[in-house]
Amino acid sequence: MVFLFALLTQVSIAPENEPGTALILEGQVTNIDGQPIADAEVTAWHTDAKGYYGEDASGVPRLKATAVTDSSGWYHFKTIRPGGYAGENMAAHVHFEVKATGHTKAGATIHFADDPRVSKEQAKQAKSKGFFSDILVIETNTDGIQTGRRDFRLQ
Repeated sequence: MVFLFALLTQVSIAPENEPGTALILEGQVTNIDGQPIADAEVTAWHTDAKGYYGEDASGVPRLKATAVTDSSGWYHFKTIRPGGYAGENMAAHVHFEVKATGHTKAGATIHFADDPRVSKEQAKQAKSKGFFSDILVIETNTDGIQTGRRDFRLQ
């Protein structure tokens, strides 16, 4: 059973052969007092690298998955860097929905600080929010994999 739990905590949104830059999104879900919440459901979805949600015009996201937090409140998604909406001047983003028994559901749309469509002022303001910011500072490791952290605090 521990093996199954580990699989739910670390989830792939994009299939292995999905074109795009590898991206890891992770974070911790806590209560208002900062205590970790185990078994919270964290759902994330985004466009593909070209800015499309699905293979047709329905808008139903093809790249979507749900992770369940571990005993320390951590979730981990392996995916690809999304593109901004095709044909629009909107910054690339990832949608999140977080829910846990006994807590108010939370949601967020996160953008990337290095996206040229995010203003320098927005990126500057986001730094003060740390890991709760809706604008992520992305780091790239030596293998070219980008990583970002977004924490959630539920009431």
